[in-house]
Amino acid sequence: MPFMILWQGPITHQIVKEDWELIAEQARLEDGVLIRRWTRSTYHLPQQLEDTEDRYEVLREGEIVASELYTRSPATRWYTQEQAMHLYEETGFTNIRMLSEFSQVPASQEDTIFSILGTRSTR
Repeated sequence: MPFMILWQGPITHQIVKEDWELIAEQARLEDGVLIRRWTRSTYHLPQQLEDTEDRYEVLREGEIVASELYTRSPATRWYTQEQAMHLYEETGFTNIRMLSEFSQVPASQEDTIFSILGTRSTR
């Protein structure tokens, strides 16, 4: 199972909200309108939760003619390496290995993306 640590900064606030970020922009070939995708995240640090918002805009001659907003709350829950390992042990997995990202290389403490493999008896 893969895991990703989304926040590594100090926990000085309960909630951190990012500014809108333009992540995609493409002109539609058939009519030349411009499609934009904006995104932003809100991090609830003590709960280790992320909410996401994605805004899609359709622009014709520089004017927004359509816009849609999609919100996921929460979108993601993140776990530290220690928390993830504890979940596996608590649910009866054995032969547990923590790997760096999606490789077969053992994870280091600095890895923010890691995978855990384990065996669980089905008796």
